[in-house]
Amino acid sequence: MPILARWGIFPGDRRRLKIPLVVTFHGYDAALKLAPEQNHPSLGQQLNQLLYHRGTFYRRRYVEQRSRLFAQADQIIAVSHCIRSHLLAQGCPAEKVMVHYVGIDRQQFQPDPQVAREPVVLFVGRLVEKKGCGLLLQAMRSIQQLHPQVKTVIIGDGPLRASLEQQAARMLPTHTEFLGVQPAAVVRQWMNRARVFCVPSQMTAQQDVEGLGMVFAEAQAMGLPVVSFASGGVPEVVREGVTGLLAPEGDGEALGKALHRLLDDDALWERLAIAGQHHIAENFDLARNTPLLEAIYDRLLDRKSHDIG
Repeated sequence: MPILARWGIFPGDRRRLKIPLVVTFHGYDAALKLAPEQNHPSLGQQLNQLLYHRGTFYRRRYVEQRSRLFAQADQIIAVSHCIRSHLLAQGCPAEKVMVHYVGIDRQQFQPDPQVAREPVVLFVGRLVEKKGCGLLLQAMRSIQQLHPQVKTVIIGDGPLRASLEQQAARMLPTHTEFLGVQPAAVVRQWMNRARVFCVPSQMTAQQDVEGLGMVFAEAQAMGLPVVSFASGGVPEVVREGVTGLLAPEGDGEALGKALHRLLDDDALWERLAIAGQHHIAENFDLARNTPLLEAIYDRLLDRKSHDIG
């Protein structure tokens, strides 16, 4: 049985036991590097502060440990081409790293066509800097002038919730609803009801990046077009102009224009919704992608058994 490792944690005697080592990188773990002095964690990252603060023992130790992993791992898996690029930039040997897309259970994400779409822009995610909820609220302020009936529904929790609620109270006092963390079934119901899905993910000063973003795949599987930023691995799961609309990273004005287009253009909405479902079925189906991952492990086991023999 191979060892699967994240964040560089693996048994020290695996070489003696001749067990294959597979390391999977999802985002922050690949992009993390020793940053310039001004890069400090946000107030919402207290739990991880020791790891991500420049110059701390644990952050330096992880970066050093990752370099050793590059040499010792039998196979390195990146969840997106974006993450693969980060790994190559950090010195990972190109021949060791491959991209494997995680899939979603499409049986769980089947829209009910009898449910009417409502004028709702839906956000689902952690309320942290990387997810860009504050930029969404800013964009919705201008949207309200053109579409006064549109409501913003925010599902999720996190360290920025209080400040985001205050921002919404100032900008959109009657048009924003914070639901907190909700069961998966409730999230799917909102994905079936909403008109647009928007999580404007962006890279933070601490190099926290959206490695892929499976919630984008879930939304598209539900026939819900996506608006976001062209950041990290997002363009791999949301195809600009084909399954969703992607604004330049950090451009709140362009984000607002993209939201307006999907709220205003029924033909565009229909085209993106249909294309999004096809895209997820072809590229992010768990039933299709899991055997591909199993084949990676099988090849490693076969190779190790031949080496031992």
